[in-house]
Amino acid sequence: MSGLDASDGATRSGAARLGALWNRLWFAPVPATSVAVLRIGLGLLLVLDQLMLWPQLDVLFDPHGPVSVAAAAGDLPDPRWSWYDLAPDMGAVRAMWAAGLVVFVLFTVGAQGRLMGLLALAVLVAQYQRDPFYQHGGDRVFRLGLIYLSLVPHSLALSVDAWRRKLPSGLTVPVLAHRLIQLQLAVIYMHSGFVKAQGRTWEQGTALYYAMSDGQYARAPWILEPLLRSELFVGFSRVATWVTLVWEAGFGLLLFWKPTRVLAIVIGVLVHGGIFFQLNVGSFSLVMLWCYLSLLSPDTLDRLARRVTGR
Repeated sequence: MSGLDASDGATRSGAARLGALWNRLWFAPVPATSVAVLRIGLGLLLVLDQLMLWPQLDVLFDPHGPVSVAAAAGDLPDPRWSWYDLAPDMGAVRAMWAAGLVVFVLFTVGAQGRLMGLLALAVLVAQYQRDPFYQHGGDRVFRLGLIYLSLVPHSLALSVDAWRRKLPSGLTVPVLAHRLIQLQLAVIYMHSGFVKAQGRTWEQGTALYYAMSDGQYARAPWILEPLLRSELFVGFSRVATWVTLVWEAGFGLLLFWKPTRVLAIVIGVLVHGGIFFQLNVGSFSLVMLWCYLSLLSPDTLDRLARRVTGR
């Protein structure tokens, strides 16, 4: 019996250790300022993205424009909804756009934090459901980021809520939002890498060259065109294609060891920085770089925030 009791005790002890490890992984306390930095960064990108939408409102959301409600409904599965469907004219569309901008600003400054986070998500969904054709890939990351941040109290620091409620410094929140963003980033890259590995241009090393050759997306053709005519750049783009493929497919594994984690982050910053400066793909590169904030330790984000606010 004593052997059975010892075995049962060891089992319970092992389960307790696994439970503690699980809780530490997802719910360990981190400085509230670290998640506030994530909120502010995402909020600023939402505001920027909304402002960039203004010149295109007539084309994208006009009830009598190129993309009718019926066309949008035909491209999306049921159920779908959007308050833009109710807009009788462009005056109403502009008012809805302005209301969305106000929500994004309030979310950024942390006024009624969680409520504004959910309203910001509703704004994005309404815009996507009205016209799914204008999306740039980063829109999904915007929506997922809002969901993840809304799972924790993200306005306990660096916010109007904290100032109004006179909250003390040094508050903590669960690390859940950081972990979910990290996991989402790894899933995006690894899925993309395995899908790309099935394409011949990635296997042959020509994918990046062809992407940069597409004048439809070129942001700075006066820089790209001389490079594309260079044999040296053709060889460089081939190597960069293969490096990108390996980096994406193995991103999740690279994060487990500090030296390779630093390497993965550096490559990611270079890749998305290059995409942003050379290809016109909306806010995709910026919101992907925002995800990299979650790869920094919460204590590092806390120190950076305190240094900036101290100044």
